[in-house]
Amino acid sequence: MARACLHWTTAQLAEKSQVSKTTIIRFEGGQSAPNPSTRAALQRAFEAAGVKIESSGGVAPPEKQQEGAAA
Repeated sequence: MARACLHWTTAQLAEKSQVSKTTIIRFEGGQSAPNPSTRAALQRAFEAAGVKIESSGGVAPPEKQQEGAAA
């Protein structure tokens, strides 16, 4: 979901997070769960792009965060 919010390809996420494309594809396909360091690297990449990862596991795209701040 976070990757889709940014319109990133798996290759772009791999580059920005320094996580292999294969690992991302396996995680997104439900074939494996990322280890804590991989999860942290993905989260850092998304947050650097302005996507907030909520404690529920949901994502807040940059536009939603800006609208909420204005309210």
